[in-house]
Amino acid sequence: MGTVNDSTSESGSSGRGSDHGAFSIVTEPLLRVLLAIRGSFLLFIASVGVLFIVTGATIMDEVLAGMFGIWGVSCLLYAGLGYGLLKLIGYH
Repeated sequence: MGTVNDSTSESGSSGRGSDHGAFSIVTEPLLRVLLAIRGSFLLFIASVGVLFIVTGATIMDEVLAGMFGIWGVSCLLYAGLGYGLLKLIGYH
Protein backbone atom coordinates (compact mmCIF):
# COMPACT_ATOMS: atom_id res chain seq x y z
CA MET A 1 0.00 0.00 0.00
CA GLY A 2 1.44 3.33 -1.00
CA THR A 3 1.22 6.41 1.15
CA VAL A 4 1.45 10.06 0.25
CA ASN A 5 5.14 10.07 1.14
CA ASP A 6 5.80 7.09 -1.13
CA SER A 7 4.41 8.87 -4.16
CA THR A 8 6.56 11.97 -3.62
CA SER A 9 9.72 9.97 -3.09
CA GLU A 10 9.18 8.07 -6.34
CA SER A 11 8.93 11.26 -8.36
CA GLY A 12 12.36 12.40 -7.20
CA SER A 13 11.12 15.52 -5.44
CA SER A 14 11.46 15.63 -1.69
CA GLY A 15 8.67 18.16 -1.30
CA ARG A 16 10.85 20.48 0.80
CA GLY A 17 10.72 23.43 -1.54
CA SER A 18 13.42 22.37 -3.97
CA ASP A 19 11.60 24.25 -6.75
CA HIS A 20 11.47 27.44 -4.67
CA GLY A 21 15.10 28.28 -3.92
CA ALA A 22 14.67 31.70 -2.30
CA PHE A 23 11.57 30.59 -0.42
CA SER A 24 13.32 27.56 1.09
CA ILE A 25 16.23 29.75 2.26
CA VAL A 26 13.78 31.57 4.52
CA THR A 27 11.55 28.66 5.49
CA GLU A 28 14.24 26.12 6.44
CA PRO A 29 15.64 28.14 9.41
CA LEU A 30 12.14 29.21 10.43
CA LEU A 31 10.97 25.61 10.38
CA ARG A 32 13.92 24.55 12.54
CA VAL A 33 13.14 27.26 15.09
CA LEU A 34 9.46 26.32 15.19
CA LEU A 35 10.30 22.64 15.64
CA ALA A 36 12.67 23.51 18.50
CA ILE A 37 9.96 25.58 20.18
CA ARG A 38 7.48 22.76 19.71
CA GLY A 39 9.87 20.25 21.25
CA SER A 40 10.61 22.20 24.45
CA PHE A 41 8.00 23.44 26.90
CA LEU A 42 10.38 25.98 28.46
CA LEU A 43 11.34 27.34 25.05
CA PHE A 44 7.64 27.61 24.22
CA ILE A 45 6.97 29.61 27.41
CA ALA A 46 9.94 31.88 26.67
CA SER A 47 8.73 32.50 23.11
CA VAL A 48 5.23 33.31 24.39
CA GLY A 49 6.88 35.77 26.78
CA VAL A 50 8.73 37.47 23.93
CA LEU A 51 5.51 37.57 21.91
CA PHE A 52 3.65 39.16 24.84
CA ILE A 53 6.37 41.79 25.34
CA VAL A 54 6.35 42.70 21.65
CA THR A 55 2.55 42.84 21.67
CA GLY A 56 2.58 45.05 24.75
CA ALA A 57 5.08 47.38 23.13
CA THR A 58 2.89 47.82 20.04
CA ILE A 59 -0.47 48.30 21.80
CA MET A 60 -1.41 51.92 22.41
CA ASP A 61 -3.82 51.26 25.30
CA GLU A 62 -1.83 51.76 28.49
CA VAL A 63 -3.63 49.14 30.59
CA LEU A 64 -3.41 46.36 28.00
CA ALA A 65 0.20 47.25 27.18
CA GLY A 66 1.10 46.94 30.85
CA MET A 67 -0.74 43.66 31.22
CA PHE A 68 0.99 42.13 28.21
CA GLY A 69 4.34 43.43 29.44
CA ILE A 70 3.86 41.88 32.88
CA TRP A 71 2.70 38.58 31.36
CA GLY A 72 5.70 38.57 29.04
CA VAL A 73 8.23 39.23 31.78
CA SER A 74 6.53 36.60 33.95
CA CYS A 75 6.78 34.02 31.16
CA LEU A 76 10.45 34.78 30.67
CA LEU A 77 11.05 34.60 34.41
CA TYR A 78 9.27 31.22 34.69
CA ALA A 79 11.19 29.82 31.72
CA GLY A 80 14.49 31.01 33.19
CA LEU A 81 13.72 29.61 36.62
CA GLY A 82 12.55 26.33 35.13
CA TYR A 83 15.74 26.03 33.10
CA GLY A 84 17.83 26.81 36.18
CA LEU A 85 16.01 24.24 38.29
CA LEU A 86 16.40 21.57 35.62
CA LYS A 87 20.13 22.31 35.46
CA LEU A 88 20.30 22.21 39.26
CA ILE A 89 18.83 18.71 39.47
CA GLY A 90 21.00 17.53 36.57
CA TYR A 91 18.22 16.88 34.05
CA HIS A 92 19.47 16.65 30.47
